[in-house]
Amino acid sequence: MDVTDCVKYGDADNVLTVKVDNLFRDTLPPTVKTDFTFYGGIYRDVRLPVFEPTYVSDVFWSTPSVSEQAAEIRLQSRVVNKTPQAVELTLVHEVLDPSGRLVKCLSIPVQIPPREAVEVTQDGGTVTNPRLWSPDFPHLYRIRTSLLDRSRPVDTLENPLGFRWFKFDAQRGFFLNGKRVQLQGTTWHQMYPGMGSALPNSQHVKDMEVIRAMGVNFWRTSHYPHDPATMEASDRLGLMVWEELPILKEIGNPPEYIANCLTMADEMIRRDLNHPSIMVCGIALEGNARASVVKKVVGVVGAVAGRYRHLDPSRPVGMHEPRGDDVEALVDVVGLGVARKTDEKHRRFPNRPYLTAEYSASTMGRGIYGGGPESEDRACQNYEEYLRQLNLRPWMAGGAIWHQFDYEGETYDTVIPHIVSFGMCDLWRIPKDVYYFHQSQWTTKPMVHIMGHWTWPEAEGQARSVKVFSNAHEVELFLNGKSLGSKSDVSEAGLTHLHACGPSPIRREFSRRWRGTREGD
Repeated sequence: MDVTDCVKYGDADNVLTVKVDNLFRDTLPPTVKTDFTFYGGIYRDVRLPVFEPTYVSDVFWSTPSVSEQAAEIRLQSRVVNKTPQAVELTLVHEVLDPSGRLVKCLSIPVQIPPREAVEVTQDGGTVTNPRLWSPDFPHLYRIRTSLLDRSRPVDTLENPLGFRWFKFDAQRGFFLNGKRVQLQGTTWHQMYPGMGSALPNSQHVKDMEVIRAMGVNFWRTSHYPHDPATMEASDRLGLMVWEELPILKEIGNPPEYIANCLTMADEMIRRDLNHPSIMVCGIALEGNARASVVKKVVGVVGAVAGRYRHLDPSRPVGMHEPRGDDVEALVDVVGLGVARKTDEKHRRFPNRPYLTAEYSASTMGRGIYGGGPESEDRACQNYEEYLRQLNLRPWMAGGAIWHQFDYEGETYDTVIPHIVSFGMCDLWRIPKDVYYFHQSQWTTKPMVHIMGHWTWPEAEGQARSVKVFSNAHEVELFLNGKSLGSKSDVSEAGLTHLHACGPSPIRREFSRRWRGTREGD
């Protein structure tokens, strides 16, 4: 909201009052109670920007062509003049490489009529031998924009810039900078114990770091645009992003509902267009496919997808579980789980890209063992099998786990009341064993993790199998300083590293040779 025209100058006091209304409305998404807790109040940063009367309101970049040899830049700027006189200024863009070195400088005179804004589009030329942005090498350039009155700076702002090119291939998955990259993904809710959704930026960044350390290279902003701090961290850490609106499960009352969805799309695209980490503009639907609502779903998805493509033609439109061929046809990337019905969809629509936008193999309570339905050992087995099946389908671009951390909710709270225990970590970000399983599959930095614990009351003298997650080629087990043998990793179709897993001989050897409880590593 621009309050400039309401401000009183001189000795007058200005009071700004903000009212927050979190009541249900069938015209404002989300319109359904789901498995995560909705919070009210203002829980993100609030700023009142103060500008000079003439300023730069927006700078957006695009890269019409990128290769390892050269990258083209196109810049679109908006300059605003709030004064009653026409002004003539100079707009300058400086492109800085990841080390801060100036690699390109553009300058253009701009004339702005009184109380108007002008759009300035510039061909930024070519950057030779660009350092490409990717999960392994998240090279970030910067665009420093200045508005000058002769030599006097009137306004200055900076935006991130990343050179990369990507595509979803219906037969071969996802390609980044010309190479196939498996999307090793997760999802995340903005909640923390005692804070609700009111996380400080430091916690947002820390969560992104925990996610990246598991080997994740892709995450979905389930089910709403997340804090700007997470987008900035994703750029820096090399996390690719599927960003989406909370158009979730049920469709509200059109046409006002659609108008609100389009406004949200405008705000999301304008805020995050310059982040190179964002790969997909998404819709979090899981729409009900009853005949009575299909027409409504098609109308909403078609309108939002059209707005996405108009505002940002550089990114595909994705959707989780469209639940209907008519709806799937409206988006560019379809999110479906690993299943025979998805295989059949792929056969029927061989030119339609697919990924698993969300999958959960198990709920699990941290520290629960014994093979029960919500135990950590059972969860590891389930996730091993799901990841194996996902990797065996090269035409699927990859997948996103549901969920990175346990979160507050009322629907799947079978382990702890009011807590949904799908997480790779618990509420406090303490990893479960499945975290280390994925780390062994998705990272190269040497790691090893012994699954489970060593306090088994009344089990002294009984043999125990030792299951190890590691990305090393060989793991040796020690008990009280004595070696119990080593195990070379086993390559199985769909998985890269397996140690002492399943009914292998070395697992039985470990079982015979280890007795009692562990006193040391």
